[in-house]
Amino acid sequence: TDGAYSADNNYYTEGYTYSSLLPKNPGQEVLSVYADIMITKFDNNGLEIWKTKFGGAYNDFGQGIAIDNNNDPIVVGNSYSINWPQNTPSGAYTHAMTSQGGSTWSDAAILKFKKLTGGVTWSTLMGGSGADVFQKVAVNSSNNIFVVGTTETSNFPYYGNNSFNQSFSGNIYGRKNGVIVKFTNLYPV
Repeated sequence: TDGAYSADNNYYTEGYTYSSLLPKNPGQEVLSVYADIMITKFDNNGLEIWKTKFGGAYNDFGQGIAIDNNNDPIVVGNSYSINWPQNTPSGAYTHAMTSQGGSTWSDAAILKFKKLTGGVTWSTLMGGSGADVFQKVAVNSSNNIFVVGTTETSNFPYYGNNSFNQSFSGNIYGRKNGVIVKFTNLYPV
């Protein structure tokens, strides 16, 4: 789990839960017995304002959180859910799970929540045919989102002419490649 303070003095935590009692977000049609990403908002006195979860039919894990310039939380992690609820603006980056899903491989996940209600503003996956995870996230003063994680995928999607190293070192004995992705308005650049 991870946590972050917003400029308006609220504190957000993220992680995952197996609870079926937490409220789920609209668009999350499947109530899972597996893990879902969970986010909780607290005020500056430590009182819970809202709590929600998000995910598909299989395990979904939160790994990192950051707050953007609008005080909206952005959560990253990974999903094993083939039916991950995609929610992206028209023309923005979207990705259908290319790995096997279930209990075998995951794709990296990124979501933006609404600060007032905990509703999901947008969500998408990114990955290739192996295990992909986003682990940490940061937002700069221009509201660009920077994500770091790992991939065990030889076909991880690389964007832009400035991609540093697009070669995969191989998945031998658990080796993984590090990935850094910059999103601008939900477009990887």
